[in-house]
Amino acid sequence: MVLEELRARVESDRNAGALSPATLVELSECEPALECRTEPVRALLTEAAAALDQAGEPALEGRVLRRLAQLKMIEQDLDGAKTLAARARQRSREARDGSGVLAAAALASRIELRRGGDAEAQATLVKLAGIAEGAAIDERARVELSLAMAEVSLEEQGAEAEAEELFSELLAGVDGDDRLLDATFTCRQALGMLTLGRGDVSAACHHLRAVLTVAKRVGSVPDELRARIALGGALVARGDDAGITEAERHVQIARDKALEHGDDDMHTAALMGQAGLLAHKRRIRGALDRCLEIARSAAEKQDLRRYVAAVALMSEIYAQTGDYASAFRTVAESYHALRAQLGGDLKPLFEPQLRALADRVGPERLAALSEDAKLARALRDQLEARGEAPASHKEPE
Repeated sequence: MVLEELRARVESDRNAGALSPATLVELSECEPALECRTEPVRALLTEAAAALDQAGEPALEGRVLRRLAQLKMIEQDLDGAKTLAARARQRSREARDGSGVLAAAALASRIELRRGGDAEAQATLVKLAGIAEGAAIDERARVELSLAMAEVSLEEQGAEAEAEELFSELLAGVDGDDRLLDATFTCRQALGMLTLGRGDVSAACHHLRAVLTVAKRVGSVPDELRARIALGGALVARGDDAGITEAERHVQIARDKALEHGDDDMHTAALMGQAGLLAHKRRIRGALDRCLEIARSAAEKQDLRRYVAAVALMSEIYAQTGDYASAFRTVAESYHALRAQLGGDLKPLFEPQLRALADRVGPERLAALSEDAKLARALRDQLEARGEAPASHKEPE
């Protein structure tokens, strides 16, 4: 395979003291840059940049700057990405590298899209598409332009079908080419989301399995964990017994690997996934136990965002069983406990859960639940003042 052969060549040339900047740059472009995997690519670019300081090759410098801009974009450093893309375009222009100029301009449009400049990105791409029509530009420039056009459609209201078509066309050209694994990864992620959005769950599962395959192949554990959890969610949406069994396996693997690698965010996501699966199978106590595990961990780490997410999920699980009183009480008691500990205005954190509950039961029922909760709190306070323990709430089985 090209990627493995190129890695071996770079290692061999490095050991022999004969490694050229061009070979390093080529590998940096082939080495996959995924959502959570940028450092291996950055290390190659750093090595290439040091070699280019002496070589003075503007075309290669433009390629290095463009790849660095891609990494910054992936890492959400959009200001840094914009600056690097502009420098890449300038160096490519100085080298009379038409493909490099177009690729840097297309990348700049992708960055601008993420900065909220949809109209500017779209206008630029119309011009670039006209320039590219019939022009002799290289494959990477065409891929960058195709990605930009597909992503603009993805952001456009009501253009989901067009976006799916554009991503599918691009995928047909890059799938199986291990020089373009990160483009494949991006296309599969987008198509997984688009097909799931229009209800084609089987197609979504197919794309998300391919995302998982890429992540595993390049050894990116964080990307693998995210792919497993996303695939688990799609399999649950499919609804059949085989899908549920496969989802349980993916989420359990994600949980185990997250613990092994100390990834708290993914461990929490896996626990939430397990809670959702257990609730789906009507194993409510187990689902609530997962929520409590998340809440306890969040409290220990003083992670307010995670604590509120656990409360929201617990409330939703109660609501799914029709126990709206417990759903409301979960939110209300968590709010009061948190306010007693932290003070301040914490209502905005819990308002989304209350709105969701109001959408289910209506405002009048929600007001009645609120009054019932106030009475229950007052009774509990009286019992505690007299030293009597209030009756424990029995959770649904």
